[in-house]
Amino acid sequence: MLSALLLSLAAASSPSSSSSSSSAAASFTVHRLSAAHARPGAWARTKCGSPSKGAAQPDIISSWGAAVTPDSVVAGFGYPRPQMARDEASTFTSLDGLWEFELASGFNDALPVGRTLNQTILVPFPLEACLSGAFLWPQYSQHMFYRLLFDAPAGAAEGLSTLLHFGAVDWNATVYINGAQLGPPHLGGFDAFSLDATAALKPAGNELILRVFDPSNQGAQPNGKQRTSAISSPGGDTYTPSSGIWQTAWRESVPAYHISGLRLRGDLQNLYLSVEAAPADMSFIFAVEVFFANVSVANGTGSAGAGVELVLPIPSPRLWSPSSPNLYDVTITLMDPGAAPAFTPVDSVASYFGMRTSALVVPASTPNITRPAINGAPVIFAGWLDQSFWPDGEFTAPSDDALRFDVQGVLDFGMNFVRLHQKVNPERWY
Repeated sequence: MLSALLLSLAAASSPSSSSSSSSAAASFTVHRLSAAHARPGAWARTKCGSPSKGAAQPDIISSWGAAVTPDSVVAGFGYPRPQMARDEASTFTSLDGLWEFELASGFNDALPVGRTLNQTILVPFPLEACLSGAFLWPQYSQHMFYRLLFDAPAGAAEGLSTLLHFGAVDWNATVYINGAQLGPPHLGGFDAFSLDATAALKPAGNELILRVFDPSNQGAQPNGKQRTSAISSPGGDTYTPSSGIWQTAWRESVPAYHISGLRLRGDLQNLYLSVEAAPADMSFIFAVEVFFANVSVANGTGSAGAGVELVLPIPSPRLWSPSSPNLYDVTITLMDPGAAPAFTPVDSVASYFGMRTSALVVPASTPNITRPAINGAPVIFAGWLDQSFWPDGEFTAPSDDALRFDVQGVLDFGMNFVRLHQKVNPERWY
């Protein structure tokens, strides 16, 4: 695909690109969020090519991938949930970086509680990606364990809840905290999931284990264009699997009563907003304020709850289109009507939205032709099919700059749309 070609050209032209893998594993910090358990761990990427070729294996590395280290990953890919953002400094902790890792033989393998695993892996890169540093050909299994130790966040002692978020884990993921299963297994390799770990935490040395199973194309689950045989025999229009954690894992400190979900949409006149709160059995009121170019343009209040929608008129709307991508900023503040004083704010998040309609129309000038339209005006779409598959990170872009490059290329070529192919990307891409 054209975006993949651009990526290869960028790697070839950059002085920072590399033609070979690291000669020796360097040491980086494992368990950096647990003071008593932090220790050095080895990481080195492998060559980014077909491992079955031995010494002749190519090394297809991008300029961004060549610059990746565990330290650069810990520095961050950017806030992972831009459409429901809390204050990053006080609520967000990335869990990306070196984790312990080990292949397993099946679901009956004992949970490795209290045991150091035999490898490290660089999260959020999938197992098979050369940037994971964990794939040792010809060793391979569809079953695996991840292990991380972390201390409870400071806010836990102040009554804040601790949520664990996983942007995507391919495919079957079960989470354990301190040996106890946290919620049901999550099935789905492309969608995010979250778990409330508050009740399971102790002040220090919490043990987080993920049991992961990914049958790739050998299972019945949606797997995109993954093919296990592509590990040793790449080619055609299918790709090496991307097993395990492949989007940012992170920890969030939130109030005990908090906003748990948002749904926003806009047409040519109104914002439609649904707010979900936790715990769901509480009655909450929320206040919303809308801004355009940092100027307040509308505000209102509504009731939180699944399926309850506030309709908020927007005066003199600035519509979104590919040529004028106008976006409104919005803040949502949750209030507890049972607090003293009444309607005390308990949580706040920031989001954004665009106002537009999409439809099929038959213009008067061409009565026999149906055309796509944005805001009622016919639009000619020109764009590319984006595989969004990276030679070094596979499903995972090697950095935030790389992810941005993949989108910016659409505009650089004078195009106005992109079709993402058989994959769901991180929210930052959208």
